[in-house]
Amino acid sequence: MSDRVSDLQARFLALVQREIGADHVTIESDPDAPRPPQENELRADLGEGRTLVCKFDGPIEGAEARGRRLGMLAGSFTELTAEPTSERVPRPPAARSLHEELRVLAQRARALDALVIDATSPVVWGAASRETLRAHDGPPHNDSGYLPAESDGDGLPALSMQALSEVRSLPNLPNLHRGRQLRYQSQADDSSLVAHSFAGIYILVLVYEGAFDELRAERSLAEARPRIERLVAALPPLDPTPAPHAGVVSFRPRRRR
Repeated sequence: MSDRVSDLQARFLALVQREIGADHVTIESDPDAPRPPQENELRADLGEGRTLVCKFDGPIEGAEARGRRLGMLAGSFTELTAEPTSERVPRPPAARSLHEELRVLAQRARALDALVIDATSPVVWGAASRETLRAHDGPPHNDSGYLPAESDGDGLPALSMQALSEVRSLPNLPNLHRGRQLRYQSQADDSSLVAHSFAGIYILVLVYEGAFDELRAERSLAEARPRIERLVAALPPLDPTPAPHAGVVSFRPRRRR
């Protein structure tokens, strides 16, 4: 169990550093002396006297949004490292659960497809339309569903690719990690889409073949988003090799401008 937790912790710290954009990420253990965040610092409780600490070399842009994201990541780590019990039923890989959640969302919204994409890279993290998941680097049961940049369009319908191109061309995408939000709709006779951002850098997209019911789409997104957000946070880190001339996928801390 200790080796498993140690490996999870190393991967978790790398994920937090990438998602939050911190310069230094550590876990402090001091049950008797919890303290509030210092200047240029974000903190989240991991339980059992442990605190997740993200330190920045300068002022924190979008501190409120990053703090919410950090709290969500801390919660997912606590669940992953909990001691198993004999009565506990093994959970399916997060990517499989995400795929199922997106499939159900597409059905409820009466959409052709439902996808989760990254505003900072060309990766499609999950799609209802994909029949199979690409295996993560590791044992076969560790399906991650991740697709590196060169495989961005594998298995996606043409209308889904058209919708992704439209969303990724929106001018305010680079501002999402600074705490901005994206709410976008495009409706036409032959194809339509709805896009909502979450957790700073992710976008949930519904793709339609033709016009759609706006109220049904918004209600379905509102109901599914909390579950999808938790599942995306639970996905393991990805370090793909970008294809030539493709967008660069980087998991190092972002440089502040």
